[in-house]
Amino acid sequence: MIDKVKFMSSLHLAQVGAEFTSLTYAVMAHGAALSPTYAHMKDKFYLLSRRYLEQIEVGQSGGFVTIAALQTCILIALYELQQAMFIRAWGSASRAVWMAQVFELCKMDQPGVPVVGQNILPLTADNAELEERRRTFWAAFNLSYFASIGSGWTVYLLINPTEVSITTYLPSEGSSFEGLAPSVLTLNDALSLLGKGILSATHGLIVTSALYGRCLSHVKYSNRETSTEYPTYDFWMHHYHINESINHLSTASLKQIKSTNFMKESDALCFNMHIQATLICLHHAAIVRISKTSAPASPSLDSENRCVNAALEITSIMRLICHLNLAKMSLVIPWALYAALQVLVRSLQSDSRNTGNSVTTLSQTPTQQGFSPTTPPYQTPVVSTDGSNNSNTYANGINPPFTSSQVSTPSRTSLLDSVQFLLSALAAFKRSNLLAGVFEAQITQEIDGGVAVTSSRIVGRVNFPLEGMQNKEFMMQWATQK
Repeated sequence: MIDKVKFMSSLHLAQVGAEFTSLTYAVMAHGAALSPTYAHMKDKFYLLSRRYLEQIEVGQSGGFVTIAALQTCILIALYELQQAMFIRAWGSASRAVWMAQVFELCKMDQPGVPVVGQNILPLTADNAELEERRRTFWAAFNLSYFASIGSGWTVYLLINPTEVSITTYLPSEGSSFEGLAPSVLTLNDALSLLGKGILSATHGLIVTSALYGRCLSHVKYSNRETSTEYPTYDFWMHHYHINESINHLSTASLKQIKSTNFMKESDALCFNMHIQATLICLHHAAIVRISKTSAPASPSLDSENRCVNAALEITSIMRLICHLNLAKMSLVIPWALYAALQVLVRSLQSDSRNTGNSVTTLSQTPTQQGFSPTTPPYQTPVVSTDGSNNSNTYANGINPPFTSSQVSTPSRTSLLDSVQFLLSALAAFKRSNLLAGVFEAQITQEIDGGVAVTSSRIVGRVNFPLEGMQNKEFMMQWATQK
């Protein structure tokens, strides 16, 4: 989201504003976090960035109402999430979303309608400046939905992504800002293109965040015993539409991966990981809904198969890229591993109730396979793209709509191997990413606590610790323990 050429040239200016100084320290904090040589400086750079940001916030220079200040808020929120400073991250992410809304960056390209935010941000006809504003808005958009994985957090944009209220064009392709023409593709256009065209990995990440936003609103209805409290919300109709959108997007993801070296393209990797994790969240909500209603068990079995299949797909991708630098990977990836582990643990617990086998020793048993790049060939996810469904009845009918994935049930040994591998992956991630340590701790609780714990938790959501884990020394001790 930062124009590298403009940023580097500003570093050589004799005088810069406090907002640029704050942004510079935020960039340095992220850089130091990735460097073993300068890792000891990351917290100092972070604190300096926050200090300068607070200085311009309470000052009268107007530096707070700038794109640089918004970019600083986004980088600070990402750093705080990565370092498990959840109370601060919640405030920083909310502030970034608020600033994006005040600047009305979501309405940048609305034709023929004056934008209120233009009275705040200076008018410009520079394509590079406009592109930087667009990318900053979409960075805030993705941040807001990712931060919402925390149970009870409501920092996401309160905008229905199916409406045309977001008129800002999606980011242009390429890392350069100069000479780029706008993509002339809005979020609503991208959602309409699902199944009709190939979205780029960058656009796919934004669309997947929007679909995950729909899931966030959708999942809260899964625990309702009846629909009397929300008589106008048809759970299964919404489930079907979200599922079809994810299936079409997954097909586009496969085409993107085949045409891109996704081993080197981080966006393509995150794209597919995020799709599978969102699919898990959606179908687990269907499982919970069926368990609380009089619906038959066959759709629940289909959703369980889809969840497990998506979890195994995440495992397959992780096996391929586990030899790469984990410190440089997106926060989406350890969250996707966490969602996959939740599904696999629940599947093993369900099998344990039938066979008497135990899964409580998984968290103490080191994986035999280890964290190595040696893997079977990449397996593509089995999805339905024909739009078929086996029922036309919804909320007041017997059968909710679903599409049979027709996947074979994996063996218990295969599931155990995947769980052990993903646990070792999270253990490797937490050496440079304290958030992954929180995911690992939550999964350990679910394994040790059994059904009593898993039955009270929503797959894909995280109970961010806001007290004990907030202590940085405690987090470092947790991250370095064996």
